Amino acid sequence: MKFNYLFFRPFNMEIIDTKIIEINNRFLSIKFAKSGAILNIQHKNLDENIRFHTNIISYGTSKQSDHHSGAYLFIPDGNARDIPMSDYDFIRIQRGPLINQIDIIHEIFSLQYELTNTNG
Repeated sequence: MKFNYLFFRPFNMEIIDTKIIEINNRFLSIKFAKSGAILNIQHKNLDENIRFHTNIISYGTSKQSDHHSGAYLFIPDGNARDIPMSDYDFIRIQRGPLINQIDIIHEIFSLQYELTNTNG
């Protein structure tokens, strides 16, 4: 029997139109915005919710010439700037019997959230 690998897809792919993405296991349920920001974590056994507000920020570096010590020094050039997350970032969701995972891939950063299915 000859198998045609051209049409074989080991993973299901779909376009998500919902505004909220959720992964869970027996103990936790985590809700994400479509942009990838964590919105809420719910502990199922305790019926406890933890709300989140997530910002991704960046700093520039100072170009002062009097800091040439040879050691790495973090000298920002000012206040942090928000990096806006958008609905056009690539989001990969993997759901399985051992691990549920979300990867958010932005133009200048990537985030990975993993929720394992263990006994505790």
